[in-house]
Amino acid sequence: MSNAYITSWFLEAISVRLSNGKNVLFVTNDDLVYGLGDNTEGCLSLGNNNPVYTPQLIPALCQQHIQQFISGKNFVLAINESNQIYSWGCNMLCQLAREPRGFFQLIDLIDYFDDKNIIQVSCGYEHSLALSFDGQVYGWGSNFDGQIGCGDKGDDNTILPIQLKLTGGHLIKYIYCHSNCSFAITMDGSVLSWGSNENYHLDDKELVVKEVESLLKVRSEYVAEYYDIWQERDVIYIQLELCSDSLTNILRLKPQVVHRNLKPDNILIARNVRNGRFVKLCDFGLVTVHDKRILCGQLDVGELRYIAPEVYKDHKNL
Repeated sequence: MSNAYITSWFLEAISVRLSNGKNVLFVTNDDLVYGLGDNTEGCLSLGNNNPVYTPQLIPALCQQHIQQFISGKNFVLAINESNQIYSWGCNMLCQLAREPRGFFQLIDLIDYFDDKNIIQVSCGYEHSLALSFDGQVYGWGSNFDGQIGCGDKGDDNTILPIQLKLTGGHLIKYIYCHSNCSFAITMDGSVLSWGSNENYHLDDKELVVKEVESLLKVRSEYVAEYYDIWQERDVIYIQLELCSDSLTNILRLKPQVVHRNLKPDNILIARNVRNGRFVKLCDFGLVTVHDKRILCGQLDVGELRYIAPEVYKDHKNL
């Protein structure tokens, strides 16, 4: 698919996680949902598992106000603005929180969560966790390695979500599933882990947890929203909110200029634009035309708190 095709829409939500193949799901600003990709095990919920090479409308998800997609190995979940959870794809191990019927199944609501006020969902390979507003955790799907956290591991798969009884009665503020193991960060900052420890060592999780905690601390409507993090082979993927433009594109002026007084007070947020919010710059009183021949030591204007470190260093040495 060409870049021109995908940028012809303003996208509200997108999923590009590998799902036993490669699939893309996205929502446009008029609340239409499209999908394309391998469609392995019915992960696009089109009633078949044939590859889809151009975006195809998924009627069952249109006008449902989908806010996020969460992908497992061979199934997909979605959350709408009312915190309802949809599921589709492979259900051989009860990944969809319903009775298995056939090799894959179409989109349907997980009505168990209709009164639970779910704020986050995370998927492993064949299991899922859901976190409610009041800090309770629910799990379902495969429990072969004890990854659901509902007791001893075994061959039994959990169809209906189970509320977990976590050690110490902790309330949880974040959950994370990876392959056949699970993690949770408590309200007081403790980390809990359970499930398989064969390939993804539970004792070596500090790096992932640190990354997740950092992203959680900066959550704001003005910061790209963090959705999920997972590892496939030796690559770690981080899923963030899709933002269709960047400051680099906005600042492509002719001639190019150096603002020389860029600080939070001079970065404005406009709200009366078509796409909701838009970043605008102001206070161009100290602007100069960009010239690579200018010594950085001469750029000694603007507030010292926001001057580039190398400029400040050269300024002090003049």
